[in-house]
Amino acid sequence: MAWLQLHAAAPRMPRRLRRGCAAAVSLDAFISLCGVDVVPVELLIIKSAQSLVIEHNLYSADAIHVATATLTESDFFVSIDEHHFKESLKSHLEKKNVWPLKLSNVGKILV
Repeated sequence: MAWLQLHAAAPRMPRRLRRGCAAAVSLDAFISLCGVDVVPVELLIIKSAQSLVIEHNLYSADAIHVATATLTESDFFVSIDEHHFKESLKSHLEKKNVWPLKLSNVGKILV
């Protein structure tokens, strides 16, 4: 849905739906601006994530994030969570040539 369409329809939408649509528009803008690829979570990612949960004591969602970054051969693993920058996980990512990067530092590499 184009932003103008969303903006025009917003007064008629419930507040929760308006917030969700605005977030989706923001996510789409972020994806296109930063060249982010959205990939489906497939069985290989899930299997890799299972071992990451055990090896690095990660939550399942965090493990899926890490597994996706490594299996898609991403250049960077971007996060705001401090526990993603523990030495053992940083070492795991760097061995796979994926560089952990704090979201606050993303602007420094885009310039």
